[in-house]
Amino acid sequence: MALACSNEIDQAPVAEVHPPSMPADATMPPPTADASLAGAWPLDPGTSSIGFVAAKLSKTHQGSFKGFAGRADVQEGTLVSVEVEVDLGSVETDSTKLTDHLRGEDFFDVAQHKKATFKSTSVEAGAEGYSLTGVLDLHGVQNEITVPAQVSVGEQAVTLKSDFSIDRQLWGVSYPGKPDDLIQDEVKISLDLSFPKGS
Repeated sequence: MALACSNEIDQAPVAEVHPPSMPADATMPPPTADASLAGAWPLDPGTSSIGFVAAKLSKTHQGSFKGFAGRADVQEGTLVSVEVEVDLGSVETDSTKLTDHLRGEDFFDVAQHKKATFKSTSVEAGAEGYSLTGVLDLHGVQNEITVPAQVSVGEQAVTLKSDFSIDRQLWGVSYPGKPDDLIQDEVKISLDLSFPKGS
């Protein structure tokens, strides 16, 4: 039986997932201080968004996180690394009941896992855009993922956009849903991030 309205998730590029090649708490390399377009550029939550789409048999739900921070490191006008920290308790969805459920033990378990983090291990430019690889630490589980991204480095800001899907089971988020209304394992993640130039 097909999941209702799940095409948006199914059509998103699937993140490549593999064991982390570096620990998520590793420090990123320091920026080059003498380059005109260099330094740590802070993530601006006011002009950024982190959203997701999840589906069960009966319905598709839209959600987002309102609390997050991060930085982009730029060297000689090139993006070299990105890190983002998300407050899982800031999740909001199109259903108050679902929002409360996501914060509980069946899903994010924010009492035990308050934050999710992503720290890049490589940012590579290609003919059709960028490939962003890094460690996603979610629900106490670390996996390295590789996803497509569109990146722009301007004089005043770095922007990064990416749409991809992940299998929540790989991060131990395994609540199946009701027997007659099962939840799809794949979740679409949508990033639209802006990093104004640091002072």
